[in-house]
Amino acid sequence: MRKQCYHVSIGIKQEKADHLNVSDLLYQADKAMRKSKEEFYKKAESDRRAR
Repeated sequence: MRKQCYHVSIGIKQEKADHLNVSDLLYQADKAMRKSKEEFYKKAESDRRAR
């Protein structure tokens, strides 16, 4: 995928079924994805803006 300049981001959140609220689950997964992306781009060699 890198050779074709594609980038993929995912967020994962796990919750017990008896506490499942889909909206909250999606919000938490999105938050996890954004945090992961932020950490990824903090690395200079991974910062696409530095290319």
